Amino acid sequence: MLSKVNVLRNRPFVQNVLTLASGAAFAQFITLVFSPLITRLYGPEAFGLVGIFVSITTLLTTAAALSYPAAIVLPRDDWDALRLVKLSLILGLLNMLVFAFILIVAGEKFLQVLNAQYLEPYKLLLPLAAFTSLLSIIVAQWLIRKRAFSITAKYGVVASLVINILKFTIGLLAPSALALIVTNIVGLAFGAILTLRAYLFEVGGEKVKPGNSSHDSIFKVAVAYRDFPYFRMPQNLINAFSYSLPMIMIAAYSGVGSVGYYSLALMILSAPASLVGGAVMSVFYPKVAEAIRAGADVQRMIVTTTFWMAMVGVLPYLLIVAFGPSLFSWAFGLEWSIAGEYSQWLALWLFFQFINKPAVAAVPALRLQSGFLVYELLSTSAKVLALYICLSIFEEVLMAVAIYSVVGAVAYIWLIIWIIQSAKLYQYISV
Repeated sequence: MLSKVNVLRNRPFVQNVLTLASGAAFAQFITLVFSPLITRLYGPEAFGLVGIFVSITTLLTTAAALSYPAAIVLPRDDWDALRLVKLSLILGLLNMLVFAFILIVAGEKFLQVLNAQYLEPYKLLLPLAAFTSLLSIIVAQWLIRKRAFSITAKYGVVASLVINILKFTIGLLAPSALALIVTNIVGLAFGAILTLRAYLFEVGGEKVKPGNSSHDSIFKVAVAYRDFPYFRMPQNLINAFSYSLPMIMIAAYSGVGSVGYYSLALMILSAPASLVGGAVMSVFYPKVAEAIRAGADVQRMIVTTTFWMAMVGVLPYLLIVAFGPSLFSWAFGLEWSIAGEYSQWLALWLFFQFINKPAVAAVPALRLQSGFLVYELLSTSAKVLALYICLSIFEEVLMAVAIYSVVGAVAYIWLIIWIIQSAKLYQYISV
């Protein structure tokens, strides 16, 4: 048994996952250590406003560069990848300038449509936050391409420490939703700049030179990877909308305080997904693309990785299902016990979100983006209907969270099965 573990641990894939996961674990540990202090300083309403702000920012970030950043890992030639970086930056900047203009001219009406009028004082921070988030994503994708996993891990920890110290310090002096929003923006910018600087100076990031690319312009690269704006961006938008929808609807029916409880539960339970799940996805994405080009058994890769993800995640999520309210009351204060009740249901949904990372990472390489878009449309429609029925008819937030989580879990199970089957069919057709 020990020999098998050692063999696994010495594999490059496992080593890369462990490198990213250990860095992310330490970064998340820092966040979790500070969370009981920060929740006691700011309270549910501040967390609720930040949750809504982040959900809208996520939608804007997703649309800003038409999902071209997700393609940076794929080109064989670094010159094409660099063109995708430039394309993403240009599109992101232009779209954020347009959105800033819309907010200046008709920001109040825009926020009313999203039931987010609470954000009126912070509306001009939305495009800034979205562009900063986009920069962070672009840097992360380039570092994934260059296999600079140790840099991502190391400086992710530094950024997490700095941002949490800022939140705590400001919270002691003047706790507010604005303080949390600004520190989130500063944290994203700081992390992106720090990791990019480390890549350029510590590793000596090589200058990219024209290679054997057949694409002699940014426009041609945009056309070559047009399936990302055609299919991946709508899918990502629907997914971001699905993520944001509960907060927006809960705010409309029950107020910002309830959103705060939901936001905290989501943040804590999403930690394993961003910790191990994010690490696996970052390493698995380029690996599965290489495996397909080499004719390897991709289906087996997905099944094996998904199984081990389930083994890692089952115990933490079961603990939340069993003791959610008690754990949240003990860790964050008695007023947060409601967040613990939400967490018991969210754990079901987020467990399957956690284990679906290998399958989702394989989607672009298996050319399943159009089918993935249809899946997102159907699963999101089902979750929207569940939320609407529970909130508008029964007016019960906990019931809405429960039904939303069950529908989401069933959808993720179906997704994993579909991609595993598709991987087998893709390999058969390729042969």
